[in-house]
Amino acid sequence: MLNEIKLLTKIQICNFFGFNESKYSKDSSNRRKMYTAIIGILIFGIMICVQIGSTVSLLIELGQTDFIPSVIGSSVSGISFILTFFRAGPTLFSLKSYEKTVCLPVRIKSIVISRFLNLYIYNMFFNIAIVGSAIVVCLISAKLSVIFYLQMLIGFFVLPLLPMTLSVILGTVGYYLSSKLPKKNIFNIIWQIGLIAVILYFSSSSKEMNLESVEGQLISSMTSVEKYYPMLKWFSEGFKGNVLLYTLFVLVSLAVSLAILLFISKFYKGICIGLSATSAKRDYKIKDQASRSVFKALYVKEFKRYFASVTYVTNTIISFIFALALGIAVLVLGIDFICQEIGFPYWMLSRILPVVLGLICNVMPTTAASISLEGKNFWILQSLPINMRQIASAKIMLNLTFAIPSTIISSTCISIALNSNIIEIIFNFAIPIILVIFGSLVGLYMNIFNPMMEWDSDIVPVKQSKSALYTMFSLFLSGIAAMILFFMIPSNMLIIANVAILTAFGCGSILIFNKISKTDIKKIK
Repeated sequence: MLNEIKLLTKIQICNFFGFNESKYSKDSSNRRKMYTAIIGILIFGIMICVQIGSTVSLLIELGQTDFIPSVIGSSVSGISFILTFFRAGPTLFSLKSYEKTVCLPVRIKSIVISRFLNLYIYNMFFNIAIVGSAIVVCLISAKLSVIFYLQMLIGFFVLPLLPMTLSVILGTVGYYLSSKLPKKNIFNIIWQIGLIAVILYFSSSSKEMNLESVEGQLISSMTSVEKYYPMLKWFSEGFKGNVLLYTLFVLVSLAVSLAILLFISKFYKGICIGLSATSAKRDYKIKDQASRSVFKALYVKEFKRYFASVTYVTNTIISFIFALALGIAVLVLGIDFICQEIGFPYWMLSRILPVVLGLICNVMPTTAASISLEGKNFWILQSLPINMRQIASAKIMLNLTFAIPSTIISSTCISIALNSNIIEIIFNFAIPIILVIFGSLVGLYMNIFNPMMEWDSDIVPVKQSKSALYTMFSLFLSGIAAMILFFMIPSNMLIIANVAILTAFGCGSILIFNKISKTDIKKIK
């Protein structure tokens, strides 16, 4: 069994970021895809290093080194839970890889454990940044015992296990229940979004901080985290000399993770078979054949394809939900309360709120992966008597279907909360809407010129593709540029600044759409 796990895990590791393809393929685009994925991981890792390094350095300056294990433990656990939450279901129950491995002479237990190890190794890339940066700062700035570093090293390997196991349980429960229902994807989407809402609720309700000092905030934060995750207290107590609790933390983490994986393996085959099954109605009736316009037919196709992928929906629609939450929060809590909480003056926050709203909606537009998700079926579109303008219009409209309503509702809430006049109301609506249109076009443009047609799981084009990375960075930088303009402009020129932003993003949208429309669809591959 150990040999089977080793071989299956090795095969999956070889496919990380397309290593195998880039090594043996003569196509240089495979290498570019691999380098893009690695650069994305490195950028994210550097951001983590800076954040954790500065936090640990602050704790050392305050003389609160006892809190370092809690900070590292909560960071590793949080990152591991979030990364596994969105990948657990598609990785464990991927139908394409299931069909390839189930026919092999290997145990089901080996398949499940190897896929868990695949998730574990993926998380390690980010956990190295967390633990590594903390250890480096401690070595430079603090005089800690050798036992501290030894315990931290053991924790590096053990800390991710329980959060990952919890994510796997939630993913398995969702996939198990959906395998029994006719509308599998719809249930999975509702399940994942519901879990995200619950997590956000508990994380927000636990922030009863003492805002009088940084130390008070840290103590309150760690106390609330340990309240919901007592295993973290066992881990941190081990650094205070409680060897028994630390040993229990290690043993319980290993035992629970292994036991859950073995339990899941008993239902694994049934879940995969249920997910591949389809339901059909018995009362078929012959009706007149319906016809649609080209745009409507393409739009309906995009709409169905969107909800056919749980990963696609949960990674894109969440930004529109956050946009709604922003507008409602500003209206319910009040702009003065929010200004006090985040430390922004009223004039500054009131100026940038429309840009922030558009920026949130543009975190991950649906268009950034819409071409890649066509996959090997893209030849069907290429063979039809339609042009790129018609295809682009349908894909852009899908993103606007979700983005525009959330933008309008949030802009209405913001306008009411700010008690805006008629000119300010116009800009409160116009700026986020033009930003959303611009983001839809940028995402599609990036995907057309950086397509990824070959993939085993839709996680790859949605979260790990070059177009997704380029889209997020370009839209983030453009949003930041707009906010900087609002910071620098005097109050008597605020209308000119708004008009300038609308003109710039409007002209940019027109130029990008014309460029997309002139693209030869048959050359996209």
